[in-house]
Amino acid sequence: MIKMEVKALAVGVVQKLKDTLNEQPITKNKVMMHQLKPVKKSLEKLQGFSEEIDMFQMSSNYLCVLCEVADEIEKFAFRVARQRKRFGFVANQMFLLHDLNSCRMLIRKIKKIMSKISCSPKDEAATKDQEEYHHDNDEVYSNKRELARKSSSVVWPISTIPSVPSSNKKCLVRSLTTIPHSQENLLKKKKLMLTYSYNKREANKVGFEDENGHDQCPGEVLAKYYADLCEHSKLCLLYLSLFPKNEDISVRRLIRLWLAEGFVERRCQQPFPEDLVQKLFEDLVDLGMIQITKLKSDNSPKKCRLASILQDYLSPKAQNIGLFYIHQKSECFEDATAPFGVRRMVHDMSTTRAVATNKWARKFDPSNLRSYLSFNRPHKDTAAKEVGILLNRIIKNDVCLLRVLDLEGVNNPTLPDKLGHLCNLKYLGLRRTYLDSLPESVGDLSNLETLDVKHTYVNSLPDSIWKLDNLRHLNLNNISLAMPPSSSSTLVTLWGLVLDEKIPVNEGLGMLLNLTELGIKFQLSTRSQGMLLDWIAKLVNLQSLRLISVDDKGIVSELVLKSLVTLTKLSHLNLIGKLQRLPALYEFPLNVKVLTLSISHLNNDPMETLGKLPCLIVLRLLGDSFMGKRIICHQGGFKKLEVLKFWNLPGLEEWDVEEEAMESLLQLNIRRCHKLKKIPSRLLLKTRPLKDIILEKMSDDFVSRIRTAKSMVTSLTIRPLDGNQDNTLGDSGT
Repeated sequence: MIKMEVKALAVGVVQKLKDTLNEQPITKNKVMMHQLKPVKKSLEKLQGFSEEIDMFQMSSNYLCVLCEVADEIEKFAFRVARQRKRFGFVANQMFLLHDLNSCRMLIRKIKKIMSKISCSPKDEAATKDQEEYHHDNDEVYSNKRELARKSSSVVWPISTIPSVPSSNKKCLVRSLTTIPHSQENLLKKKKLMLTYSYNKREANKVGFEDENGHDQCPGEVLAKYYADLCEHSKLCLLYLSLFPKNEDISVRRLIRLWLAEGFVERRCQQPFPEDLVQKLFEDLVDLGMIQITKLKSDNSPKKCRLASILQDYLSPKAQNIGLFYIHQKSECFEDATAPFGVRRMVHDMSTTRAVATNKWARKFDPSNLRSYLSFNRPHKDTAAKEVGILLNRIIKNDVCLLRVLDLEGVNNPTLPDKLGHLCNLKYLGLRRTYLDSLPESVGDLSNLETLDVKHTYVNSLPDSIWKLDNLRHLNLNNISLAMPPSSSSTLVTLWGLVLDEKIPVNEGLGMLLNLTELGIKFQLSTRSQGMLLDWIAKLVNLQSLRLISVDDKGIVSELVLKSLVTLTKLSHLNLIGKLQRLPALYEFPLNVKVLTLSISHLNNDPMETLGKLPCLIVLRLLGDSFMGKRIICHQGGFKKLEVLKFWNLPGLEEWDVEEEAMESLLQLNIRRCHKLKKIPSRLLLKTRPLKDIILEKMSDDFVSRIRTAKSMVTSLTIRPLDGNQDNTLGDSGT
């Protein structure tokens, strides 16, 4: 075992257990909180042992103790949550004899487990620790040789890949260098840099060099960077190595999984633990440990991956400490009976059937399973019944400890009716599963923090969904809910909700004041829309907002707007509906970076106002947003604008750009603007030339003129438009 990983895991597990003991089913009962104080002290002691790991026969023994403690506390928390589910309010107010016995039994069990390491003799430990030291060294050197052999598998940053080699340059050689970090608070740290070059002399050698040009073993270099990280960062990186190699990962998905797994400390004074996780993610990106592979339109990260050389280095370590288990052979389950049990299972659907049918499945105990993640790709219309088989096996146990169920991308998985029995579940990811319904018991998942049914056919949820006290992220697929959200005041993401007059804004939505992302489609009267906007103006933490106004036939209708200037954190604004007028500059949130207008039916040129928004990076004027013939970008306007889209503006004929306007523009996308005569020459020949021009469904004459007039360094893309591309609503949000 590698002690560094054990310590990181200990910090993460102890932190998760502290958070578990601070959850509402326990904290609402003050007597129980008092009874559990010895357990919290034991957790502090357990983490302290990890600091003195050299004193005992640690690694395997310590991990076993750590896992046993986690099992007992999480089982206790599960039973408390189940009791609260059964008895409701009474369970919060009364401390029954059963509760007292449960607390005392937990304390006795923790004390007995802790004695396994607290009484270890130093002399015996020193001898065994020395043996483990040699074992660790052998393992490190083995990993180094393996890394050297696999080093050609590293992810290639686009900016550093050399051009295709000539015939006399046969081999790609990578060097690993380091540079001081630019941020003031990270001056002592260095950033991992991977560069590539073709070198004929080194045709059969893959090498690593330090900044002085001396050869270094990749294991040594990576070990140095990894050792400098804090324990939470190490654990997050180890977890990241469970994702398939060289596969892009949604940043949204990764951050929510880190939260659900309990890898980051939740501070009482910090209302948004997502901010802490985001900061940790950004630090790892700054250090070169995580690579950004795709950006959003505003240049924020959308997709990422772990550099494959790091994955080769970290994945064996993560599996050695039992952080996760990757099942790769459907006919073999021997390795699933590890001493720590399988706590996180990762595999595709082709192997899931083995969990229920293979003879080794009988030895696999799913009761210890905390996380199940699938990276399966949809197989046409084949239903993933195997998922239901696995979940039924888990639910049949008296205690279910599953915290994460991530089936994103699995085609139509089967979910059991008793899904609500998973009282510890925090993350239920069903995006792009194309499910058409959820079990009614989903409303019983009292600890659920993330429910994502976006891009599914689910059109209803049980009313009890609003009673989930811990729910933070609710991503829907245009679902109208019968009951107002009267209890879920913890929500920070509410996307895909459909509103009508049946849901009073003041009584329901008015309680949600911590939202950072909001996407609503509504059929409301002018008066009700005004009340909706009054509530939105109070959401001072809001960062992303999408509003769609429709009539009783589902056709886009009038959208009533009020001042949004109070939303100082708002960066993404998407307005879909007919506007009587464009808001004045003083009514706009001045920090907006991405603005999308669709079906606005504006007759007056909006560019004079929009050009004065100081932070605007992306502007999308989509289908029928502007009905006039001429737009003018005034002098000095759009200082920071980088991306501009004109889609389906049938009346637009003339477009003028004055001096010093749009000087930062890099990408221009024009679609189905059939009457537009030309692109202003000032844009085509500006000092900082356009990087990309994308023309879709434009006339041949228009394309020919642009091809002749554009700068030599500007890329021109001509796309024939198919039906799937006609998206007049812009981005679909989170």
